[in-house]
Amino acid sequence: GSLCAALFASYATQGKPLVQWGREMMKVVPMAEEYCKKTIRHMAEYQEHWFYFEAKWQFYLEEREINEENQNKSQFPDNYDAEEREKTYRRWSSEGRGGRRGHDAPMIAYDALLG
Repeated sequence: GSLCAALFASYATQGKPLVQWGREMMKVVPMAEEYCKKTIRHMAEYQEHWFYFEAKWQFYLEEREINEENQNKSQFPDNYDAEEREKTYRRWSSEGRGGRRGHDAPMIAYDALLG
């Protein structure tokens, strides 16, 4: 989550279009993972967390229809009120409570910016 937050702050400062942030982050994650493999002694213990983070974010980008380079407008349900958002956040989470993990906390913030 901290990598995501740092990247998004950098993208905002650079003036990158908001809709590109998630895609751009997904390009950086493998590089960060490779760096961690070289520098963290017990990286194998974290491997499933990297996979989970990437899988959840890929799912999110596909759900919002912004996973491809030519997709420049995020898609939201017609009814996306507070109750629907809460259901969606729970679905994205790993524990049934949105925003408690490193993958979904920045995802929820990003979703709010896009919406």
